[in-house]
Amino acid sequence: MRKFLFSLLFASISLVHFGQKDSVNYAIDDSLYFEDRPNYIGFNLSPLVSGIVGDYNKDVKFSLIYKHNLGFKNLRFSANHIRTVHPYPYNSYQVISTTDSSYDARFNTHNYRSFDARFGIEELRGYRHARLHIGADLILGYASYREEYYDKTIALDSSGVYRIQDQDFDIPTGYKSGNYFNFGVDVSFGFDWFISDDFLFTFQITPQFNYNIKLDEILADDNNVLVNPKNFADFKLNYFDVLLVYKF
Repeated sequence: MRKFLFSLLFASISLVHFGQKDSVNYAIDDSLYFEDRPNYIGFNLSPLVSGIVGDYNKDVKFSLIYKHNLGFKNLRFSANHIRTVHPYPYNSYQVISTTDSSYDARFNTHNYRSFDARFGIEELRGYRHARLHIGADLILGYASYREEYYDKTIALDSSGVYRIQDQDFDIPTGYKSGNYFNFGVDVSFGFDWFISDDFLFTFQITPQFNYNIKLDEILADDNNVLVNPKNFADFKLNYFDVLLVYKF
């Protein structure tokens, strides 16, 4: 799988370099102007990088973006899917009781997914082959959250090794889930690298703030460990986007 991801990433970069020209017809006298090809479309390569390095417990962001140039500014629109990635079948656990030969543990897992559309603007400062930008977007979308736990007994076997007696993680001991209306804002700080007249790479940090308003909920927990789903705020600082963009 990693070989496939490496190959796909290499093919994307090779495609760009084969289309490269001697100069980028972007700037005149090192200043910005209304471009001959003001439309941009691109996608986020960051999920490929996450898959290659095997980075767990991170929010992975899939994005498709469109921009329209207005000289010193770009109007932009993007469609995004974000999901939390963690090792299967759990991402944390705690011991709840012990004996001389066994202990009971509670394994916890959670999943968050969102689909959103973003509308915004960015201001440009740049030169012939590169530029900086700062921008902001309004976020509107849908999100779902699910939290589960599994109570398991871990006991000594005949060889003196602690093992989980029941390794079935298909049916949780308790769980809760909710669907949410998701709205918020993001801010981006980015660098555009023009590698040909047709293609550019965008590297940007995109912190975002979301507020999730509950639409519906499910709570199934006979042990009363979990509480009812509620509205919640979510502030993320760790999004780093690598966008491959085509101009037309």
